[in-house]
Amino acid sequence: MNNVNKNITLHQKTYIWSIIFEPLLFFVLIEAQNFIAIPFTVSRLLQLCVLLIFFFKTIYLFKIVIIKNSFSNFIILSFFNLTIYIILISILGLLSSHYSYKELADFWTGSRVYEGILGQKNLRPAFEIFLFIYYFIYFVLIPQYVFKTSHHLNYFLKTFFRVAIIVIFLGILDSLSNIIFNIDLIPRHLVDNRWVHMMWRFHSLCGEPRDAVVYLVFLLAIYSLYCSINKKYISKKKILLIMICIILTQSVSGYVGIFLGLLGLSFLRLSVKNLFITLVSISLFILILLNLLELNAFHRISNAYTAILMVPQYLETNSALPKIILPQGPDIIPLWIIWLKINTFDLFHVIFGHGFGSASFAINNFSNYFAGLNNPRSNLVRYLFEIGLFGTLIYTFIFFKPLYKIKSIFSKAYYNQIFFSSVLLFSASLTHRSNLFLIFVGIILSIIINKNIIKNK
Repeated sequence: MNNVNKNITLHQKTYIWSIIFEPLLFFVLIEAQNFIAIPFTVSRLLQLCVLLIFFFKTIYLFKIVIIKNSFSNFIILSFFNLTIYIILISILGLLSSHYSYKELADFWTGSRVYEGILGQKNLRPAFEIFLFIYYFIYFVLIPQYVFKTSHHLNYFLKTFFRVAIIVIFLGILDSLSNIIFNIDLIPRHLVDNRWVHMMWRFHSLCGEPRDAVVYLVFLLAIYSLYCSINKKYISKKKILLIMICIILTQSVSGYVGIFLGLLGLSFLRLSVKNLFITLVSISLFILILLNLLELNAFHRISNAYTAILMVPQYLETNSALPKIILPQGPDIIPLWIIWLKINTFDLFHVIFGHGFGSASFAINNFSNYFAGLNNPRSNLVRYLFEIGLFGTLIYTFIFFKPLYKIKSIFSKAYYNQIFFSSVLLFSASLTHRSNLFLIFVGIILSIIINKNIIKNK
């Protein structure tokens, strides 16, 4: 790929920096408890700049350039149909009272749920659908207008890797500082109501350790794409470094995402050889974790594992979850409600969902907590509960289509390393709410549409 970074406009550079900063959740400027009910980050500030530049540029030139491509149109049409389905199932959820809070418990003396104008129960579902559409447009469709040539893609890759080096260096430095000097160098967010200690768990500038896992897998996916474009095989040393950082996060949700990704690979690339390699990889991954559980430094995961085994008992008696897994309550409760519906053969909501944004209402009602919104941390839990098994499968089909389409561009060996990392990224993004998989799909889609991005050396 050519290393010359010319003909890149301010608009394009701003967009590139906005997606580079998207996973760096340390840079929170305003907390979620604001009038828009979502945290305001550096990435969102840059996104606002991109939209303003686009708006004034459109007004000035008085024209909008639309890329016409049959495959892009297919993705847009498929997403449009999914959105219609989400709206219809959400209307049904509204009629079924899935967007209402139960009567306040006698012991509750605090305020009702309220987090900003867009956090109110009457507006939050519509706002969630708006965000869903916005993320698709910004992260999946806009890249094809930004990454027009190899110069644009190379600028992104070079800048991204430079930032990634800083992220990994600071993350390891922070962990070592905690281990050796018991000094926490990097808090969870730049702006927080208190200094949230992550101890020696790797998190760097990504916010929480579970955010760092998705970022590290995203790094692996981008690195695999870079190597494939340049007709290279990924470095085993760099993979080992990423794996060590992932292990140091001690993120249970991150480990689950990696496990599900490896498991998914055995089904998506079904063959005796691939199945054997995947099973060996899963076995080694589990073996490493089991050995780590024996170490005192990993007592948190061991305690979490013990508490998870007792979850059904806690939920059946409506008891408070243990502190070690209490933060995972918003992910556990929707799954438990789905399980109860399966037991009572209420399969309609299991298949088609309860409506977009309804999970937070169900969680608050189940846990008798009404002072703040409790949204699932996992995209998989959220989609299974809100749009059902059917909607989740459609969502998976839409965003996996470009990953299969790009197979015609790369040779089998190079495509396999892209596909392997893509499945891991998809799985990691499902077990934790993240837009990084959408960003990766947007880059893949831009390569498919703009053929001149990849040049033969």
